[in-house]
Amino acid sequence: MSAVDGGLNLLPISELSSYLPRWTIKARVTNKSQLRTFSKSGGNGKVFHVQLLDVHGGEIRASFFNEAVDSFWETVHVGKCYCMSRGSVRVANQQYNSCNHRYEISFDKGAQISEAANDAEIESVKLSLTDLQTLQS
Repeated sequence: MSAVDGGLNLLPISELSSYLPRWTIKARVTNKSQLRTFSKSGGNGKVFHVQLLDVHGGEIRASFFNEAVDSFWETVHVGKCYCMSRGSVRVANQQYNSCNHRYEISFDKGAQISEAANDAEIESVKLSLTDLQTLQS
């Protein structure tokens, strides 16, 4: 099930998987990490992460690497809505990912991200409520 927004065929975040090679999502950025640099055998790199929330309540983490950092670090802001595509979806490493989605998105130089009109139906924060008895056990 996908929605159409301004001519785009949008996929709910909950339906993203590594089996869908082409997709577009519309989501609000609810969190943005600091820019981090790293080095590995192939050279140096840079990365930042965002958490995305869509109108259906689906939440996923997206990572921006190297050329995508150059293109989007200054333009992606917490609280704003974006249409995003051309990222690669892979199984999430739950050790570093606090979202409940099985997958996460990686964006590199081929990423397509454009600011979308603010959508009041997309929440700014997703809360997970738990009763106290559950926390005590």
